[in-house]
Amino acid sequence: MVVKKFDSKSVFKELVFKFNLATVSKHLMKTVSQLGTGNKPVGTTTYMARMEQLICNIMLVLFPAPEDWLKPNVVLEAFEARAARMCVACAQNLSEFSNPEESK
Repeated sequence: MVVKKFDSKSVFKELVFKFNLATVSKHLMKTVSQLGTGNKPVGTTTYMARMEQLICNIMLVLFPAPEDWLKPNVVLEAFEARAARMCVACAQNLSEFSNPEESK
């Protein structure tokens, strides 16, 4: 039988990581839910104000010319489009639950 040594530093790091992940997730879902109300996203989520453009221009983002991937703005647009699609999908999945606690 292998006994794992208890390491309080690694446990603390894991708890901090999970807390930060939960905080970011809540912020993203709040931002997505407020898009239709006219509130403009701020800070690191300002790209979500262009949600419709990011989702509609999926072909431009997915299939740029190979040399375009060397341009930082193309890479950034691809990441923003992916993040926007993932946030919308997550928000839609969460909206299926009548009680937010059911989604756990």
